[in-house]
Amino acid sequence: MLMPLLISMVLVSCNEKPTSLNAHIVPGDYFENEGYVSPMNTIVSLRMYYESQLKEVSAGFDKIVKDTSKEMDRYHLYENINNLKTINDSCGSDEEVVISTDLFDVIRLGLDITKYS
Repeated sequence: MLMPLLISMVLVSCNEKPTSLNAHIVPGDYFENEGYVSPMNTIVSLRMYYESQLKEVSAGFDKIVKDTSKEMDRYHLYENINNLKTINDSCGSDEEVVISTDLFDVIRLGLDITKYS
């Protein structure tokens, strides 16, 4: 999902000589009991040399980061999203939880890394 975005940023950013580095920080969400929470509990930023391209790309980048953050969230439930919290809450039941390919790949990678560490 990130690969096409990254490739397009590389191709577009080769047009002209850069002037200065521009940064965009992905905004977080507000949770009633916890206040402001950044995506993936960290500061996520996008840096590009061209401000016009940054504006074009930032909305899509925000969506990818926020969607990924919601899927990996083990503390909050989101409407129409089966995430790590959904999986953990169903533990011990016979309930089948359907998850996205991206979340499955992250879990599988985590299990593989666990074997080698």
